[in-house]
Amino acid sequence: MPYFHLVFTLPHHLNGLIGQCPRALYEMLFGAVSATLTEFAANPRWLGGTAAFTLALHTWKQDLGRHVHVHALVPGGALKADGNWVAAKRGFLFPVAALSQVYRGKFLAALKAAHQDGKLRAEALQGDSRLTDAAWGTLLARLYDHDWVVYARHSLGGPEQSLPPRTRGCSSIWAAIRIEWRSPTSASWAWTGTR
Repeated sequence: MPYFHLVFTLPHHLNGLIGQCPRALYEMLFGAVSATLTEFAANPRWLGGTAAFTLALHTWKQDLGRHVHVHALVPGGALKADGNWVAAKRGFLFPVAALSQVYRGKFLAALKAAHQDGKLRAEALQGDSRLTDAAWGTLLARLYDHDWVVYARHSLGGPEQSLPPRTRGCSSIWAAIRIEWRSPTSASWAWTGTR
């Protein structure tokens, strides 16, 4: 079965807020990615079924600087309501430009709701400055102006070849994290130990 490897990255403008509220931002990230993939798979224009996927959080880049992104491993198809499998078009899963826009919209909607509900600590974006209304407005403007790009590639091999080298060694960690989806925009996760 063909697999697709997608990468959903958060803009670096969020790094300060992620440092202050990592759990809240990671939950929003997983929720936005999950909801985006589920929505695209359900659309009859693309697959018209229920998607399956595995998500892996990475919070760094090679120089160990903060670079928060989620790797998604997605089989090339979906399960239809009648129980039949519908395969993706050869070498194509979803249009990445549309995927990027929907992902940005879902993440920013969750971020604004969390801010309005007081779920984000009003601490530093940088240094000791407060997340004032002006700073919040500036952050949102930067996030809306930023070009959110979802990377996607078709893998000719199976899931093992689809994952980047750093992710392949994380299988025991994946098994140790339990993610519970409460709604398309809300998730919780718990650490259950290591193997």
